[in-house]
Amino acid sequence: AMAHVQGAHLMSWQEFAQKERPFNGLLEKDLFFHTRRLARKGISPNSRVVVIGPERDEGRVAGRLAWTLFYLGVSDVHFASQGEFRKARWTNSLAKDKVKKVPIWKPQLKESVYVSKEELFFRATGKEKEGYFSGKLEIKDKRKFSARDFVVLDVRTAPEFKAQTGMGRWADLPKLSAANVDAKRFFLANGRVNRAVLKDLKRLGIRRDQRLIVVSEKGLRSAAVTMALLELGYEKAGNFAGGYLLLSGQEG
Repeated sequence: AMAHVQGAHLMSWQEFAQKERPFNGLLEKDLFFHTRRLARKGISPNSRVVVIGPERDEGRVAGRLAWTLFYLGVSDVHFASQGEFRKARWTNSLAKDKVKKVPIWKPQLKESVYVSKEELFFRATGKEKEGYFSGKLEIKDKRKFSARDFVVLDVRTAPEFKAQTGMGRWADLPKLSAANVDAKRFFLANGRVNRAVLKDLKRLGIRRDQRLIVVSEKGLRSAAVTMALLELGYEKAGNFAGGYLLLSGQEG
């Protein structure tokens, strides 16, 4: 509301997420409501969308919203920090711009970029478990999650990773281990993708043909990193939107 690129829409990632903790990293169940709302703003699956986020944010806010739009079906979506747009025309006017509405469209989900708790748990254990996530998980197609060739990429900071890994959060997932690359490594100061991070991924032995499950504390950093990985050619990357908070049941 203070200043924005002329013609921009005000939108936040929280609008698409569940409100109850510790589920607030997960998307709402009625996604058709949100695609109808996007249509009223002139956004369709064929739109070219650029999400502008705050500076010094590690791409979290803009990346999470970009990931959400991409998952819903907006294929041509990009994001960067506001510093990338200093030469653009900015305004503090609150007058509503005239928007050409597009036809209402249903979600065209890109399921591979969304890692569910069912997939994470079943890949780690090879079985369903009663009571792990508030009741028995219903996995309709176990073959979908049966591949053992996958990597969990933890994109929290090194202190977060060292302090919390092995302290019970993964106690029920004994076969699951995680590689760690700080989310900051994936982005330049302007919010664009840092291709130098490819060296880190290569050093860890992470391949483009593996299922890559990206995890952070509550699904913000991991969403942005998932979008960065897709740009870098890791087409099987997906975001575990619930994050560690969902696994632990903690708030924060």
